[in-house]
Amino acid sequence: MIAEVTTGTAADAAGLKAGDRLLTLDGRWTDSPADVSEAARYVKPGRPAAAVVKRGQRTLTLTMTPRIGL
Repeated sequence: MIAEVTTGTAADAAGLKAGDRLLTLDGRWTDSPADVSEAARYVKPGRPAAAVVKRGQRTLTLTMTPRIGL
């Protein structure tokens, strides 16, 4: 579950919101904080990555493009 989204980050630009449940990041399952960290290791700055989230009853696919340091 996403607790907070920092303004100006790739997650913010993609439309992630506090309360979203991150299901996959760039095709990798994210069932735990450790899974999220592992999946994020493979996402390269400047390359778009799909984040599949559960928001209420809806499942959304959001595209984020991480930048170095954000």
